[in-house]
Amino acid sequence: MNVSRVVIVALILIGLGACTTKKYQDQRGPKCLGPICLERSKQYIDAEPFFEKYGVGLERKGKFPAYWYMDDGVFVYISRYHGENRPIEGIVVSKYPCYSKLALPPKQSFGSLVTEKGVELGATLEQVVGVYGQPNQLYTSAQGLKGQLPETWSSVNPKDITIARYENTYAEDDYGPWSLFFFEKDVLIAMELSNAL
Repeated sequence: MNVSRVVIVALILIGLGACTTKKYQDQRGPKCLGPICLERSKQYIDAEPFFEKYGVGLERKGKFPAYWYMDDGVFVYISRYHGENRPIEGIVVSKYPCYSKLALPPKQSFGSLVTEKGVELGATLEQVVGVYGQPNQLYTSAQGLKGQLPETWSSVNPKDITIARYENTYAEDDYGPWSLFFFEKDVLIAMELSNAL
């Protein structure tokens, strides 16, 4: 193979690599929240090691089991997928109770309940956008948020809430985890990361 052919092949390979990388550059929003990392499409977390480490929180049984924890004054809600082995599909970290006012402490602390880029409760919308860019969708009270908020948030005025949604896209028709940031008067009060379809 002569030098010109080697150069052409190398350029093609570099081009393919750039295309592959670009698919992943489309990702926006967090990949990790506290102890849960969902970094690719249709990825779930094995529930057994998780519960071995942190214990089983207050459990809601049924088709979509969930578990409530209270860790250092923050409510943590873990949801499980309804498929085989029921792996963990998502996490909510919230200033307010999530769907249940009761919760149990984990066996050991979840540690920093922040995203992999350091976003934590109390951040502003401007700070989140500064870290993750503009959200895919931004919902405000004008769009009727009342039905989208947990019943346990009865003390929260829906008119004060803004929700920023980020969707991680890897390639056409290949979506990774999505995330929601809930703001009350521009202060982050809850975060959700999920691979629920």
